[in-house]
Formats: sequence, C-alpha cells, structure tokens
Amino acid sequence: MYRFVRRIEIQNGKVPANLTDYPFLLNTTDLDLATRANGGHVENTANGGASGSYTVPADLVFSPNKDGSSRYDHEVEKYNAATGELVAWVRIPSVLAATDTVLYVCYGDSAVTTSQENVTGVWDTNFKAVWHLGEASGTIYDSTSNNNDGTAQGDLPTQIAGKVGSAQRFDGTGDYIVVGDADSLDFTTALTIELWMRLATNSVGGGLVSKQRTSYDQEDGYELYHHDAGDNLDFSGASGDVERCSPGLSDGVWYYVVNVYGASAVVQYVNNVAQGEDLAFTAATLVVGTDDLWIGARDAASQVPFDGDIDEIRLSGIARSTDYMTATHNNQSSPSTFYTLGDEVRRGVFGYVS
Repeated sequence: MYRFVRRIEIQNGKVPANLTDYPFLLNTTDLDLATRANGGHVENTANGGASGSYTVPADLVFSPNKDGSSRYDHEVEKYNAATGELVAWVRIPSVLAATDTVLYVCYGDSAVTTSQENVTGVWDTNFKAVWHLGEASGTIYDSTSNNNDGTAQGDLPTQIAGKVGSAQRFDGTGDYIVVGDADSLDFTTALTIELWMRLATNSVGGGLVSKQRTSYDQEDGYELYHHDAGDNLDFSGASGDVERCSPGLSDGVWYYVVNVYGASAVVQYVNNVAQGEDLAFTAATLVVGTDDLWIGARDAASQVPFDGDIDEIRLSGIARSTDYMTATHNNQSSPSTFYTLGDEVRRGVFGYVS
C-alpha cells in the first residue's frame, strides 16, 4: 500500500487545446520525496531510467487514483534521494484545455523494491528519438523504443545543470555525439526537431542536430544548425533548401527551438514564437540517406562543432501542433506555474489524513 499521496493539478490556462498521450514533466525538489533515511517518505530506491543504471525511487508511481491502483507510464530522469529532487516524465492519456487535469503521485510502500517505470511507454510511436542528455558517463541513451543510443566523442559526456534536469556541455572544439543510421531516423512526410540550447560566450556557428551527407551536402537528410552570422538558426534539407531565421540569440540564455517540417511548409519557432516560414521547403522533399546522425556537430568531414549547451532533444515523425509546442514550452520553461503540487496526505487504515 502506498502510504503517501500528493495531488497534481495541471493548470488548464497553460494548455491551449486538449492533448493526447502528452509527456508531462514533473520537476520539483521536496523533502517528502526523499528517502526515509534522509527524512522523507520514499522507502526504497532501485536502478532505473533509460539506461537502467542510475538511482530512482522504487516505490513511487503516478496515477489517476489516490491509491495508485491504476498507473500512468513514467520515466525518472533525475532523482536525489537526499534532497527529494525529482525530474520525471509522465504520459497522460488526455490533458484538458477547459478544466484542470488531475493526477496523483503515490509513494511510501516498503514492499516495492523494483522500479515501477515504463520508460519507453512514456513516448508514443510518433516520437522517434528522445535524448535527455543527462548522462555523466558512457552511452547517450534514447528513451524511446527505437533505441537510437549515441556514442559520445571528445570530452563528452560533460554533465551540467540543464534546463530540465541535467544537460551536456559542448566545447566547440571536438565534442559531439554520433547516433548510428536507422530507419526510425529517416523522414519523408513530416518531421519535428525540438531542443533546448544555450550559447557559450562568443559562441560561433556549429551543428545542433544533423543527418546529412559529409561536408554538409544539403541535398540529403536534414539539419538544424547555429549559424555564426548574427546568431542565425538555419535548417536545411533536400535540394539545398535552407531556411535562415534571426531570432537574436543572446549568450548564456536557454532557448526552446522547434523546427516543424510539414506537408505544406517548414516553420521555425524560438521560445514558442514563429521566426520564419518557407512554403516551398516541405518534409515531402526530404531524402532518405544512410548517414549517421550527429548531435553537437555537422558531420564526419567538416564537423563544425557547437559551442554551448544542449538539453532535451526530441525527434518526431509528425508535424507537431502549435498547441503541443505551447504546452511543452510552458511545462518545461516554468514547471511551478504549469501545475500545482498539493500537500502530502497520509493514507491510513481508515482513509486519508493530513
């Protein structure tokens, strides 16, 4: 029996339209969520997360019910047993726009000793890769069932405090991640690239996400690139098409960048504001290639490494809606205003007491 429960209310004013199978972020630090040995009410920890190798709270679940009898799929990205810091992703079947969406986090069952996560279940089939980029060593893990794990090069992994949990610092000289070619990373009808980025001081141009032929031949694949001229952001694809936007990026500031390749146009967004649109350049023109995917550089030949920080990269095989982007930006940029986390309630033999 989960002896403790807290109510979570997602504020309807932060969600512009109903969303299905939405990956909700809970990002909080609360001593109640620490382990019992540290003054909290989590009984046990276990290995978990996308790598299956770092500490997560074992006896913690997310549920539509107070008692945790039904479960939402969740993934723990980061957990600190001493402080109760918890960064977790929860797939909610339906997030509502007209009314608050309610769920519960339940914990405190000494009989549960293994992780209750379902990492791949959080990310529906439209997500082709999700890299949290929080690793301190070893492989860079994809949280989806596609297993598009990356191999770090240079000084990576270089773990830093990210926009969400932890992120990676790319030094602009030889740091990058290589993800092997896979069918799930090839797109011909639609593609959404989303990530958080932060430029280092005096940062110059560098690749963010690239799956193109060597020497950045823009007749193949796709690329999102930080151009050094005026802090422009380029995205390119088949037939040499390039859409360049100038959002006026500042050093040391996190930006939520989204590029949507759809059937009728390609559009770039920065912090949920549309920056540019190319009606001629569409996902239908993307060409399937056999190249590896690079994170933090352009390709094997030219490299052009990125100088700054990257967090939370997602690739989707659909053109994500502006409603999804608005909710996601609201959730990740300011979690504490996207939802409210209620007081802890203890469950006893005769019901719930404060």
